[in-house]
Amino acid sequence: MPFPTRLVVALVSVYVFWGGNFLAARFAVETIPPVSVTAMRFSLVGVLLYVFLALRGVARAGWGEWRDAAVTGALLLTLANGGLVWSQQFLPSGMASVLLGTTPMWLVTMDWLWKRGPKPRPAVFAGLFVGFLGILLLARHVVLKGDGAYLLGGTVLMGVSFCWALGSIYSRTARKPPNPLLGVAMQMLCGGGLLWCVAILSGAWGRTDFSAVSLKSWMGLLYLTFCGSLLGYAAYIWLLNNAPVSLVATYAYVNPMVAVLLGWLFAGETLGLREGVAALLILAAVVLITYGNRRTPRK
Repeated sequence: MPFPTRLVVALVSVYVFWGGNFLAARFAVETIPPVSVTAMRFSLVGVLLYVFLALRGVARAGWGEWRDAAVTGALLLTLANGGLVWSQQFLPSGMASVLLGTTPMWLVTMDWLWKRGPKPRPAVFAGLFVGFLGILLLARHVVLKGDGAYLLGGTVLMGVSFCWALGSIYSRTARKPPNPLLGVAMQMLCGGGLLWCVAILSGAWGRTDFSAVSLKSWMGLLYLTFCGSLLGYAAYIWLLNNAPVSLVATYAYVNPMVAVLLGWLFAGETLGLREGVAALLILAAVVLITYGNRRTPRK
């Protein structure tokens, strides 16, 4: 498959699969404790993927690669994804996604100033600004409502954005095994293992009553496991190593619109003029960022 095609497929996978994560998480945590949800989804994918690769004779990783996988897994999966699913107890699925709108700015800034990546072009800065306007338009009623649970969930999501960006930038220069899927499996095992510790020590696992889990929660967990964790996360890790950070970061602008649309279709969440205007702003942001990342022809 040509590289441009792989790039588009990976971006669309992250846009669509992760856009559905928010509604799936909302359904899953209705009858399953949030920490149990995240521990099960990541550890299951990690074990299945690692065993599959071992049976195919993929070389094992060294200590340094495991250490970097543990750091990445802790930031991206334990802290960021764990915090995201926990916040779904308090926020509508579409609103949770739009509150992660600061992630692109964290990603671009960290890559530029911390990892000495290329300075973003003016079009990229413009795209980040326009995209954030779209996010603010969607999230405006959270601030106006002033509900304590909303504010708690929103505060946690600000920390989620920072941890996600930090883990993403760290993973770009971290030591990795030659097989990228093995790296994904290692991160899942490490992040999932830490989440199991949290689930057991906090008592969440002891409160998990499988006889009381609804079909909707099971479906949400299955989606999170295979679409969000296996397909979406693998595509994201590939993008981090093969595409500009600012282009990868556009997922945080597209995911909210996918989440809002799915919330409207399947959960009775509102969709009106404000969401339509925000969608146009977000689309313009993606176009600007993509344009800003175009390659300059060599003379």
